[in-house]
Amino acid sequence: MEKAPAHPRGGAWRVEGLTRFMIVAMNGSPDQVRYQVFVSSTFTDLKDEREKVLQAILECKAFPAGMELFPSADDEQFEFIKREIDSSDYYLVIIGGCYGSRADDGVSFTEKEFDYAFAEGKPILAFLIRDPSKLSFDKCEGDAEARAKLEQFKEKARKSRLVKQYSNPDELKSQVLQSLNYQFNLNPKRGWVPAGQSKREDLEEIRNLLNKVIALEAENVELRSQRKDATARLGQGQDAVSWVIDVGKLVISARAAHTGFGKVEFSPDETQLHTTWDELLWSLYPGGSSRLDSGDVEPKLFLLLASKIADPSLRSTWRLIAASNLTSNEIDLGCFWQVKRDIHRQLTGLGLIEEIVETRYRQPIPEYFGFTISGVTDHQQAKPDPTPAQVVVWKLTPQGEQQLALIGGYRRSESV
Repeated sequence: MEKAPAHPRGGAWRVEGLTRFMIVAMNGSPDQVRYQVFVSSTFTDLKDEREKVLQAILECKAFPAGMELFPSADDEQFEFIKREIDSSDYYLVIIGGCYGSRADDGVSFTEKEFDYAFAEGKPILAFLIRDPSKLSFDKCEGDAEARAKLEQFKEKARKSRLVKQYSNPDELKSQVLQSLNYQFNLNPKRGWVPAGQSKREDLEEIRNLLNKVIALEAENVELRSQRKDATARLGQGQDAVSWVIDVGKLVISARAAHTGFGKVEFSPDETQLHTTWDELLWSLYPGGSSRLDSGDVEPKLFLLLASKIADPSLRSTWRLIAASNLTSNEIDLGCFWQVKRDIHRQLTGLGLIEEIVETRYRQPIPEYFGFTISGVTDHQQAKPDPTPAQVVVWKLTPQGEQQLALIGGYRRSESV
C-alpha cells in the first residue's frame, strides 16, 4: 500500500501505528487525527447525493476523496483510482438506479472500486437507495443486462459489515454522518495529523525515538553477523569428527542381552566412531523426521557405529544387535554419553536443534480376545496411565530442517 509523507493539499502528514501512538501519548489528542474517505458511485445520476455525502464528510472533519474532477472512467484512470483508495482510511459507496460505465471485462468501474477496496481490507460503508421504483427515468438503468448486474452488485454490497438505505439526499447525509462518527470512534484507522497541531517538541521526540529504533535494528544486524561469524568457526557439514568408544563395555552388554548371537567382538581397530556432522544429523533424524527423544540418541549412535565395521560378516551381526536395541533398549550404552553431550552442544551451537520438554501419557496395554499381552484376563477396557511423563526432545529448528533437506533432498538435474 502506498504511503504518502504529505497530504496532496499540503499541511498534513501520514501517521503509522506506533508513530500515532507516540503523538497521542505525548499530550496529543485523538481528535487531531483526520481521516480520508473515498467516495465511490456512478456520477451523473448521483450528483446531489455525492454533494450531500461530501458535506457530511467535511462536517466530520475528514477528507473526501473521489473522482469529481475526473468523472470519465477508463482502465488507465482506474490505476489512479486504486492509489487513491490505498491512501484512504475508509471506503464509502453509494448505489442508486444505474450500474454505470463498464470496463472491457463488463464490470462497472464502481463495482471494480468496491472489489478492490474489499480485497485491500478497507472498512466499507455501503448506502443503497431504498425504493428504486421512485427514481426518475433518467436515473434508472435502461439496459436489461446492466439491471441484472446492478442487482448482483447490490447483493454483494448488502453483505458488507455496514450497509444502510436512504430515500433522498438529505437522509443519505444523515446516515453518512452517523456511520462515519461510529467508525471513527470504534474502528479508528491511521489518519492524518495536521502539521500545525503537532508540537515541535513532539516531532523532535518522535525523530529521536525513530533514530533509536534504526540504531537498535543496526545493532541487531551486527549481532547476528557476529553470531554467524562465530558459528562459521564450528565444525559442520562435511567436516570430519571422531570419538573413541569403550567397545569393551559395549561387547559385554551385548552378550548379556543377546546370548543367541554367541560371542561377538569388535576388532581392535574398530574402537573409534569416524563420521561427519552431516552424516550424524542424517543418522539421528532419518527419513526427514524433525523430533528425536533424548533417550533415543545413544541407540542411534550405536547403530551408526555398527554400520561402520569393516568386516561385512561382523558388521551384519552388530547391525542386527543395534537395530533390535532401537526398540528394546536392553543394552547399556553409557559409553556414548560423551558423544551425546558433544553432539548436543555442537548442534545447538550451530542453531540446528533446540531442546524442549513434552508431557506424555503411557499408552494402555492392548487387549486381544479378552487377554492382555501379559496373559492375564482383563475384560475391562484398557485406559491410559493418568500419570504424565516428562520427555526431553531434540527438535530441529527451521535452520536444522533446511540443513536436513540439503543433505537428503532431491537435487536439481544438470540440465536445469
